Order: sequence, then structure tokens, then C-alpha cells
Amino acid sequence: MQINRRNLLLSSAGFMAAGLLPGFQSAVRAASGDPVKIGWFAALSGPYSTGALAQDAGHKAAIAELNAKGGVLGRPVELVARDTVADPGKAVNFVQELLFSEKVNVLFGPNTSGEAMPIRDFIAEANTINMPTALIDHVIDPEAYPTIFRVGGSAGQQIEAGITFALDHYKKQKIALFVDNLSYGVLCRDLALEKMKARNIEPVYVGTLDANKVDLGDDIIKARNSGADVLLVWSAASSFMARVLTARGEQKWDIPAICAPIALNAQITDLVKKEYLDGAVGVGFRHLAVDGNGKFAAGIEALLTKQASIVGPQLKNGITWILLGYASTKLWAAAVEKAGSVETDAVIAALETMGATETLFGKVGFSPSSREGLSMDEYALFTISSFQNGGFTLA
Repeated sequence: MQINRRNLLLSSAGFMAAGLLPGFQSAVRAASGDPVKIGWFAALSGPYSTGALAQDAGHKAAIAELNAKGGVLGRPVELVARDTVADPGKAVNFVQELLFSEKVNVLFGPNTSGEAMPIRDFIAEANTINMPTALIDHVIDPEAYPTIFRVGGSAGQQIEAGITFALDHYKKQKIALFVDNLSYGVLCRDLALEKMKARNIEPVYVGTLDANKVDLGDDIIKARNSGADVLLVWSAASSFMARVLTARGEQKWDIPAICAPIALNAQITDLVKKEYLDGAVGVGFRHLAVDGNGKFAAGIEALLTKQASIVGPQLKNGITWILLGYASTKLWAAAVEKAGSVETDAVIAALETMGATETLFGKVGFSPSSREGLSMDEYALFTISSFQNGGFTLA
């Protein structure tokens, strides 16, 4: 057969139709400027939507900046979002739609652990990078699910930080532990007990409280009678946290109260009297720190100014979630640029070799054996009552 331009084109067309030119179609898409698709699914409405709405703004701000500079690899970036209402069934359906119908290049979310666990096999099947917000530790498994990375830290990290602050910052060891009786609260109780045991510490009181109980005064009295000199409060619900701190204030129990990161939002300062917040602190991230004028670090202030229309309305829901959406999007985009491709294996190799990267959220770095990106050095302790312009002062 004589080889000429016409025969070569016909042969290529035949191979492409038969699926025998891997990468050819993706190369054509890249050359044609087809969008890079970012999938994002979370509880964007309902009782678990506070953080997700703020994170949504962060993703949108990052994408706006990327597109203003020509996109990623010269291609525009498109956000494809789905609202799961924190329903695991909806999460499973939406994940399949995003992965196999929309064919997204990366998947952010979900923001609850109940949604994160049942979707992992679909992510593995699609061989797509996923960066969940869900805090439960065993969502991350580098061997079984190497495409799942976490930027924002885990429940285990946060509890470890809380215990460390009790021991090292306050020099207290008689710990009373309060959690709610929902699945995340029970998980955190077990994690806290495990981590205290590893330090040869036995809590003097453990209260697994009804998440809907209005008056927690009797529980505070029991904990106080145990001789506790520091209170550790862990929950994913602002309302529960507010009721614990209110009961503590009403009982005039003035020992330090170290609270989960959910305590560091405007809802707590709205729900709890200021005098009841004396001695109440929250475990958070260094990016939350503001100066005497209520100003964040320069990079964060620049984001809030440049993308005010996108992120401004969500600042009340937490700068942490805004920065998580923003930083994770920018981190993935940087890995794509380093790899020169949106192909999963190439982007994973880039993420594993980028080293510790400074983001607006904090220092994040991955390796072949680690998919937990956040450094423990990023955790800090903040005074809850100091809330100002979305930030807090260090305790």
C-alpha cells in the first residue's frame, strides 16, 4: 500500500474510531480549547451547608482568577456543581454523574463523612483525583485509594491539636470531654480517648450528650464534680457547641474550654453571651489570625479585596472554608501546569513531588505514602470572643 497524506488520514480516522489512539482525543480537546472541568459536590443547602457555601465561594474565586489569566494549560476552567443536601444517596448518584457523564478532570467534596465513604470506589473506578472536605480519618487511604487527597486536615489532627494545647498551653491534664451523640461526635470521642491513652492520660469525665438536649446544666455539674480542670468540647454542630458554652457560663465554671474548629464562626458569638465565652478557645488554623485592626495576612486581604463580590457574602460563614476552596483549586491547577497535562497519573506525580507548598490555607504537601497534606504546624488556638471581620486573635 502506498503511503500518502490521504491514506494516512484515513488510517488515523479508523484508529481513532476504534479507540486505538489513546490520548489523541484528549489532545484534540486541549487544542480546541474545550474547558477543563472541575466537579464539586457538597451540602449546598440544608443544616450542613454553612461551610460548603463558603467553600463554594472559594472555588469560584480561584476559577475566576485562573480564567482571567488564560485558564489552565490554555483551556478555560468550568465548575460543575451539585447540591447533595448531605444525603449519601444523592452523593452517590451525583458522583457517578460527574465522573462518568460530565467527565470532570478533578472532584472536590463532599463536606460530610457520611457521603465520603460510599463514593470512594466510584472515584477509584474513574481514576480521578478527589479532594474531600470530610474530616473522618479513614476517608484517606493512600494504598487503596491513591487518587484521594486531603488539603484541609482531619478530625484526628484537630483532636490531637486540642489535647496538645490542653497539656502544653494550659498545663492541664484533668480533662473532661464533651461530644454529641451523633455519628461524628461519637467518632471524635473514640479518637480523643485513643489519643489520650497513647499519652497515658485518662479523662476524668466523658459526656456523650444528646445533640438536641436544650439544657446541659446537669452535665456541666457532673463534669465539674469530677475534678476536671480543662474542658474539651467536640462536635460538628454550632448549636450544640453554643449550648455547652452557655451551660458552662450559667454554672460559672471558669476552667478553660477548648473547642472544635466549628466554634470559630460568627454563629457562636451570636448565640452565646460574651461573658460566657470567657476562657473559651477554639482549635483553628493560623490563617484565621487577625491583627489589632482586624486584618488578615496580606495575601488573604488581597483575595478578599479582589474577589469581594464572590467571597464577601460568605465571610460570615468562615474564612477557613473560603480559603479551603480557593487553595485546593489553585493547588490542583499548579500541579496540572507542572505536569503539562490533566491526566490523573501525571497530576498525581506532580502533587507528590511539589513538596511543601505555601497556600493561603496553610502549608500543604503530599508524598507517595501520604495523602494528608496539611502540616500540624498550621494549627493554633484562638479566643472565640475575639471574632472580628471573619478572623480571631491568638489565645
